[in-house]
Amino acid sequence: MIAGSIRADRRAPSLEPLEPRLLLSGDVVISEFMAVNDSTVVDVDSQYSDWIEIQNTGTSPVNLDGWYLTDNAGNLTKWQFPAETLLAGNYLLVFASSKNRAVAGQELHTNFKLSSGGEYLGLVRPDGVTVEYEYTPQYPRQVADISGGVITATETSVLVAAGDAGAVVVPADGLAGTDWTGDPANEPFDETGWTVGPSGFGYDSEVITIPGDTVVLVDSDAPAKAFIPLNDSLGTTWRGGNEPFDDSGWLAGTNAVGYDVGTGYDAWIGLDVEAAMKGVNKTAYIRYAFDITDPSEWVSLTLEMRYDDGFVAFINGQEVKRMRSPGTPTWDSGATSSTEAGATFFSYDISAHLGVLVAGTNVLALHGMNSTASNSDFLIQPRLSGQTGTSAYRYQDIIETDLAGGMEGVNPSAYVRVPFAVPEGKVFSTLTLRMKYDDGFVAYINGVKVAERNAPGSPAWNSAATAGHLDDDALVFETIDISGYLPQINLDDEATNILAIHGLNIAAGDSDFLVVPELAAVSILGDELRYFSVYNTGHCRC
Repeated sequence: MIAGSIRADRRAPSLEPLEPRLLLSGDVVISEFMAVNDSTVVDVDSQYSDWIEIQNTGTSPVNLDGWYLTDNAGNLTKWQFPAETLLAGNYLLVFASSKNRAVAGQELHTNFKLSSGGEYLGLVRPDGVTVEYEYTPQYPRQVADISGGVITATETSVLVAAGDAGAVVVPADGLAGTDWTGDPANEPFDETGWTVGPSGFGYDSEVITIPGDTVVLVDSDAPAKAFIPLNDSLGTTWRGGNEPFDDSGWLAGTNAVGYDVGTGYDAWIGLDVEAAMKGVNKTAYIRYAFDITDPSEWVSLTLEMRYDDGFVAFINGQEVKRMRSPGTPTWDSGATSSTEAGATFFSYDISAHLGVLVAGTNVLALHGMNSTASNSDFLIQPRLSGQTGTSAYRYQDIIETDLAGGMEGVNPSAYVRVPFAVPEGKVFSTLTLRMKYDDGFVAYINGVKVAERNAPGSPAWNSAATAGHLDDDALVFETIDISGYLPQINLDDEATNILAIHGLNIAAGDSDFLVVPELAAVSILGDELRYFSVYNTGHCRC
């Protein structure tokens, strides 16, 4: 026996249509077969035998004990199944090898082979008369390693879509009971006082930041100015915030600023200060200018540093970061300890200082410090970058009917009613509810509860959700199979059905709330016989 429940390789196959030659009368079908198996599925004897795949398309297990497979319409009881149970949705592979093996739990082989030229193939119920499924009068000619089988044609009817018109109210009391949930006995329900509008329904008062572009403000080779002080005549005016500052007499070059009597830092240094600094002072003042159009657009700021031996960094005169610096650095201060710069930049989040940015020209200033004036090397190389962003409400593109004024801080519950009709002549096989919600809900169709999430056992007019539903999860539809409630839908094309939602927030004072329902149903149009030009029996055979 080869059976399983998952089509692990049920890809979008390359299909070629065959002539419509099948008759379908039940849930168990011959879903696929191969009459010329040269190199696809190997049996227990290491032989490539013809094969037939059986599928249970129903919703309940089927015991195949006493069922038959046959390739002869005149002999419907040609080969009999043992007591094999085929679970709903599962598959069973039977080799058509003429080996005639029918032991439950083992690999199954019929007492006939399949003809490549085409022949009758049928699945028969235990009475030996009732044909459950058949290819008649015969399946078409088959070729090597190309299987034949069926695909099911379906049609989806969207009964309720996001944006459809509905009615919503934040209840002030429990007088309506459950009359509003759509029970036909209470229809038409009086929606006086309800707000009519498109779904989704909700509110959002929490401002979030949507990240934008990352922009380099000062690059590792940016223009730089440097000055080696001989006294404290400049004070702190050089740090920015006192612009325009006259640095025309400073040394000019590009990032990085430093020196090395060897060659270790030479590849990075664009402004060499050895002549002015070595043996003279442990301190160097360094300035980089950068422009910003709108400071309010920036949501983060990052300083990266490669340095030897210490520094204090300022933006527009405000200190933003220091490493190996004395408490109050002066014009001739040295680093408190030594370090060698390596290939890697150290990264520091300085977003807390976004408020110092100004529109126009800004200044990144570094008080660079060597450990001694006679040190053999020195390096200051910053990179400054930031990320822009925009302020928004997370649900602003989803909410169509805003409930903030009547719900936030008032009641964690809201009632929603969305009417829908069924297209004429439709008969459905499955029914799916899709929900975006924050934080919980109870859903009804024509007064019958069909689904719930984070709801108390007996929700009242002012009930809250029993748990939160993450905002990021609320942005994505959750799909819920409610096919068991198909009988609740009135299929009369003139009838109005009601999808009712009791929306539940985690608390009345919560900053956001959302209910967006969708309802879709699938109709089976029929099956069609096809060639599968790619091997298609990739089931999990457990």
